[in-house]
Amino acid sequence: MTKNGAAELFVQTATERESETTERYIERQANALLKLTMLAKKEITSGQGSTPEDVLKRLRDART
Repeated sequence: MTKNGAAELFVQTATERESETTERYIERQANALLKLTMLAKKEITSGQGSTPEDVLKRLRDART
């Protein structure tokens, strides 16, 4: 339905709505992963990255 020539109301089935919601969730997750990847790449290129051994040591130290 339109109001003054602009879309005002959409009618869709529950299945369509669920599909749309799921698609939006997946897209947000993908964008978040991309953002984390870009931040990690920036840290590595600026020399702020950690070796896997350092990360494991920090995790082990945090447990105790």
